[in-house]
Amino acid sequence: MNEPVLSLRNVSKAFTLHAQEQRVEGCRDVTFDLAPGEFVGITGRSGSGKSTVLKLIYRTYLPQAGEMRYASEAFGSIDLARADERTVLALRRQEIGYVSQFLRVVPRTTAREVVESAMRETGTDPSAARAEAERLLEHFELPKALWESFPQTFSGGEKLRVNVARAMIKRPRILLLDEPTASLDAHSKSKVRALLASLKTEGTTMLGIFHDLAFMEGVCDRELHMEAGILS
Repeated sequence: MNEPVLSLRNVSKAFTLHAQEQRVEGCRDVTFDLAPGEFVGITGRSGSGKSTVLKLIYRTYLPQAGEMRYASEAFGSIDLARADERTVLALRRQEIGYVSQFLRVVPRTTAREVVESAMRETGTDPSAARAEAERLLEHFELPKALWESFPQTFSGGEKLRVNVARAMIKRPRILLLDEPTASLDAHSKSKVRALLASLKTEGTTMLGIFHDLAFMEGVCDRELHMEAGILS
């Protein structure tokens, strides 16, 4: 059996709401492994802690306890819970991708530039990065008339397509997906599904949150369920 590309052991995170003088548990003692090339889906009600787990792995949050051991190509085996910020930023550029429901971009950056710049971060030749960005925008059927427009003016579904393309263009080793099809119609969902299947074939390891369980069938290798911050 292949060694895990990512191993979480007893990872916990809580949040303090100072205004209410209240402590809220995000997740507790989360433990699981991801094998190379595996696609695991996390299910559970809203507020159960699913997104917290993804943001801990991406290091948007720091855990209060536990270990997140990642088999990095660039740095070898490292604990993401304790890695310094420079290492985390390098991993985000080169190895770990993240797709959320929301698109946050630098103002006055066109849709094509958003996707293209993500690939250029990996050191790809500018002309090759532009060609691949245009290929993906075409795959997701974003009208060419919008390629040189600013995504701030786009609909929710159009923004999400740009967001997915930006994350997928790098072909990351690990791809974290936080409700990536939330505001897409059935046709656009099928486009995302096709690209996820392609990435899986190429060996990308994926961890995703999907409320649309029908979308996950035949794509995910297995399912983990969260309830009240606890993974089962």
